[in-house]
Amino acid sequence: FGLEAEEVTVWDTMNHLSEKISFSFSKRNADDYARNLSPEARLLFIFHWLLQSMEIAFQKKAHILLLNAYWYKYCSSELAYGVERSLIQKITEIFPEPDLLYYLDISPQETAERKKSFTGYETGFQQNPDKESFIDFQTKASLELGMLLKNKKNTKLNARLSLDTLKKIILEGIKTAWDEKNSIQNVLY
Repeated sequence: FGLEAEEVTVWDTMNHLSEKISFSFSKRNADDYARNLSPEARLLFIFHWLLQSMEIAFQKKAHILLLNAYWYKYCSSELAYGVERSLIQKITEIFPEPDLLYYLDISPQETAERKKSFTGYETGFQQNPDKESFIDFQTKASLELGMLLKNKKNTKLNARLSLDTLKKIILEGIKTAWDEKNSIQNVLY
């Protein structure tokens, strides 16, 4: 419908920096680095990357930001790692409230079946990340995510639907919201 959209991930900062300066940091290095941080420091590290990635997208003058994961996802993991809820309540105030929030409803078991590999971060930093440790940690994180989203307006989407169907639902939601508001700042999925 004629609007510029920009997909945003925490990795955009890494990609952007590697174009500007001599910077060598991979997803594997990030996982190893995060493993050695306290939960509070790790939360700040992740939020640094997320905020900067959003800033990069804002500089591109996009009308809509599509965030593949937002602070809710990272906070649910960090709550499962033991970060104090009060810290999360304070620090998340810096993030803009989304105009739309889509949540892909899928069990940790089904997610594990779809994945080819597992990182330390998503398995509770197990030495040998595997399906079992992924399911165990993500079950805890999923409960935390449910509590974080309890009072947030969000649309649950069945993750078993085809990608084309999910895209159609999301695009229709964006168009409807745009038409109603005529200015969406952030669209998250």
